Amino acid sequence: MLISATTIRELVESKDLQITPFVPANLGPCSIDLRLDKRIWRTRADRPERVDAESTPLHLLADPVEMTTLVMPPKTFVLAQTQEELRLPNWIAGRLEGRSRLARLGIIVHGTAGLFHPGWHGVPVLELANLGPYNVTLHVGQPICAMTFEMVDKECPPYKGHFQDQKSAV
Repeated sequence: MLISATTIRELVESKDLQITPFVPANLGPCSIDLRLDKRIWRTRADRPERVDAESTPLHLLADPVEMTTLVMPPKTFVLAQTQEELRLPNWIAGRLEGRSRLARLGIIVHGTAGLFHPGWHGVPVLELANLGPYNVTLHVGQPICAMTFEMVDKECPPYKGHFQDQKSAV
């Protein structure tokens, strides 16, 4: 069951769910908009021709860049992150959702990594791709995605995967 904005606010106030910074104006009926941060990882010009999905480190593929605006030409891909940091309790999962306004321009916010397991903590990393025909300008601080929350039927052991406590793309 999706958690309503009223319950999201109550969970944040009780500190069961942490969203830092929490901007109440960004609440929707059953989600909260997360905003684009200034840090992105742009594909390196000297990137390898082939990569091993299991072992090629990110620093061989992309360079960190700080920006105020990001122009995404068609067929481009960058890693980005939100301004918000999240800490989920062991009984709530999060799901990252794209925004239809951006999708209609061809901007995809995440390819496959939309689930945030109960107990997860960190800064959400976004896989931004422009599948459309336009150069699209994105701005730091603009709503880039929405996060919904769901209660799981029983408390889970906390997530202990590779992306726990991430502060940027890893």
